[in-house]
Amino acid sequence: MLSAGRITREELYEAVWSESVQKLALALGISDVGLAKICKKLNVPRPGRGYWAKPRGARKVLRVPLPPLKPGQDESYVISGPDIEGGAGWTREALQHLAEEGLTVPTVLPSGSTTAGHPLIAAYREQLVEHGLETSQVWPKQACLAVSVSPGQLERSLEIVRKVFEALEKQGYQPEVLPPNPHGRNRYGYSEANPSRTGVRIKGVFVAFELTESFSMVEIPQPPPEPPKGRQKEVWVPPPRPVYKKVPSGDLTLEIVEPDRRGGRKRWRDQGVRKLEKQLDAFLRAVMVTADREHEDELERERKRKEEEEVERRRREEVARQAELASRMYDLESRIMDVQQAQAIRGLALAVRTDAEARGLSIEPSSDLGGWLQWAEGLADKLERSAVQTLSKRRKHPEPKPSYGFNQAEQNEAMLRNEVDLWRRRYIFGRR
Repeated sequence: MLSAGRITREELYEAVWSESVQKLALALGISDVGLAKICKKLNVPRPGRGYWAKPRGARKVLRVPLPPLKPGQDESYVISGPDIEGGAGWTREALQHLAEEGLTVPTVLPSGSTTAGHPLIAAYREQLVEHGLETSQVWPKQACLAVSVSPGQLERSLEIVRKVFEALEKQGYQPEVLPPNPHGRNRYGYSEANPSRTGVRIKGVFVAFELTESFSMVEIPQPPPEPPKGRQKEVWVPPPRPVYKKVPSGDLTLEIVEPDRRGGRKRWRDQGVRKLEKQLDAFLRAVMVTADREHEDELERERKRKEEEEVERRRREEVARQAELASRMYDLESRIMDVQQAQAIRGLALAVRTDAEARGLSIEPSSDLGGWLQWAEGLADKLERSAVQTLSKRRKHPEPKPSYGFNQAEQNEAMLRNEVDLWRRRYIFGRR
């Protein structure tokens, strides 16, 4: 088994293919994420998922050979103090794997530092000193570090926040203090003013947390009111309104406030001799898990949104196809009706011409009967030409006019139009 110090590519290659990454990282005192970064830096392949569940004989076949060293690439790596101290970024799968084997990850927060503090802490220290327990009332108005404690717990609280910030930075995540957003929106899309938030962005998910001190409200005794004098002795004087003040308890609470999830622990507090400093490793793991789960939920919501958009697109296409089909059918029936009307007009004109010839009437174009026959035959030709030769000019079903409220004239017009269409279908096209 490897130990912290200088390791070569060959040693690391043999180690990762001889022992699971989780156990190897735990022995080195780093996280599985940190070990994966070292393997990537040295170009050392790692076993895929399900490798350790295979039989021993199958593992030899699945083993990927060590690639040759590239020009300018390091042949070894030194696992130093910063790598060991930055081991708080365990993935959820790795923690679950270690828990199944009865192993736990020790606290890997940065050790005490002699530096003055984190830049974010230095930027907002004056606000915290000025407002104390009332700092939470500043968050909706201006950017401020999410720490609301009494002056007696300020240094301890800032030390806790510094450890959390440094542990996140060792894993490659940058803590942020976001200003308040009066025009923000919640996760459901509704408008909601967001106060100033302190947190870290992991996988595109901003995990916000705050450190507060619990307190109790104690009534301040007030002097009794002065008795009325003179003629006002019989006037009733109400007792003074009670005045309360906040009395800090000294117990700190570290809470994940966003995303607001159902299930899973999101609050850690002082519990007797078990102080908050001893629970920070669990808090950091919860931050990672919260970001991971929220990221998965975002992907799931995005997948469902795309599915709904696809269903809506298909529905609109089907509606448009049905409308196009209805328009074509209406156009076809109109053309057939024009042709049938033209044939009926020609048949009537032929019967009139035959009757006129039998009775000896004049059918010259200058006579009334001849003019009518000429007009009827021309109308039949026009209807037939319009139905056959004007295919590019399609006739559409008339769109209903927008109606606001009840209109008797429009209702009567619609009823008559429907009756005419029904008569056409029944007696001209022979449809029921």
